Amino acid sequence: MKADRTIVIQAVKRNALALQFAADEIKPDHELVLEAVTHDAVSLQFAADNIKADRLVFLEAVKQDALALEFAADELKSDRTVVLKAVEQNALALQFASNAIKADRIIAMEAVKQDALALEFMTDEMKADHTILEAIKRDALAFQFATKEMKADRAIVLEALKHDTLALEFASDDVKGDRNIILEAVKQNDSALQFASDEVKADRSFVLELVKQDALALRRAADEIKDDPAIVLEVMKQGASVLQFVGNFSVC
Repeated sequence: MKADRTIVIQAVKRNALALQFAADEIKPDHELVLEAVTHDAVSLQFAADNIKADRLVFLEAVKQDALALEFAADELKSDRTVVLKAVEQNALALQFASNAIKADRIIAMEAVKQDALALEFMTDEMKADHTILEAIKRDALAFQFATKEMKADRAIVLEALKHDTLALEFASDDVKGDRNIILEAVKQNDSALQFASDEVKADRSFVLELVKQDALALRRAADEIKDDPAIVLEVMKQGASVLQFVGNFSVC
């Protein structure tokens, strides 16, 4: 029965993954696999090698699930047209493309347009292109996939902070110790201070400056300065609601 083409076709119509149980001699059957991937693209993994390299079958699979690129033959993973079609459907399909395709700027830009987090799967060379700026404009969390050099680039970090100050989490240690960068981030969101260096969070004069700007910044400061008189008094000026974040300082 596993070699009976008619029976197997009926089986994959009900459950495409039934293809895995078909006899090897019918897995190269174009019509059979086409029927399977139309219902569930993941079934492509159970096809014969010649079918995994079949462009028409794969393009049909992409309509159902672009991540089926994982199961395509290597030559299709290097096929610019095929990968572009997959990426247009789901940018994360880029992870299964060949390295040469991952370095293709047009495909990279299309992927970023669909989903900025696709930056994770690009080559370092492509990440160093303007692609990274395009990505963080769409989703600052894509900054986590930037190269080390870009995470240390203050201009790029500032661009990321314009879109989401919490992107500071992924900046280099040097940048996290840059008071100008931290000041800019905290202006937009006091929670950004949590990603600053320990030295910055324990800097009394700097934290005082932040607290004058937003008393809630004290939440993320180092514990040892939360009872600093000047800082506590500044917090009190802004209202008792933030006093829960001060240390053991008391006012007589």
